[in-house]
Amino acid sequence: LAISYLWAALVLPADAYVGVAKAIGIVGKASTLLALYALFVLYKATHDLLHKHETTAKFVSIKLFLVIALVQEPLIALGFGHGGNHDGEHGGPTRCLTGHNLAHFWSMWALAIETTAMAALLKRAFPAHELMADNLDPSEPSGANIELQLLHHFESSSSQRDLDD
Repeated sequence: LAISYLWAALVLPADAYVGVAKAIGIVGKASTLLALYALFVLYKATHDLLHKHETTAKFVSIKLFLVIALVQEPLIALGFGHGGNHDGEHGGPTRCLTGHNLAHFWSMWALAIETTAMAALLKRAFPAHELMADNLDPSEPSGANIELQLLHHFESSSSQRDLDD
């Protein structure tokens, strides 16, 4: 989508570009929502099987950040009232950042602050001891074995549904 956005900015006239940029923005938001939905479905389908790996904290730590990023800029734009190009009422100077650019600036500034909180949340959700080779239990599945367990789980689930029908 970023390439399409850049292409439109370089090739299209300004009035056509505005419409294309809005359409690309809508497609981007819809894509993010679809990805979140797919991840929720995957989480729900594998929650019981991967419960011992504490997937809830991992899932929430990443998805929370995505949801905030999805709604943050529109909320900031709403808070600034889309800030038009305000000439000072008494003939003062105009602002250099207005409208979408102002909302985008503050959204990126807030994102920089939020990454600190996200880093702390991710550190807690993905503790280093889980990655240490010394802590691996040989009887516990890892890597390809987890994939095989998931495949077996879904095959047995679908076989059970076929029998129920």
